[in-house]
Amino acid sequence: MSASQELEKAATKYALEAVRLDKQGSRGMAITMYQKGISTLLKLVRLYPNYGLNTVY
Repeated sequence: MSASQELEKAATKYALEAVRLDKQGSRGMAITMYQKGISTLLKLVRLYPNYGLNTVY
């Protein structure tokens, strides 16, 4: 798996965890996970500007 795919996988993991926490009512922790996911996606866009899914992010 390439580094860009690893970053995308990590961002997805953070987002799924954020949604789970949000549903449980743990809003503070959910916000933290959402922020980590966003930071990871921003890192992906900066490091790999030609990555195919960047237009989606």
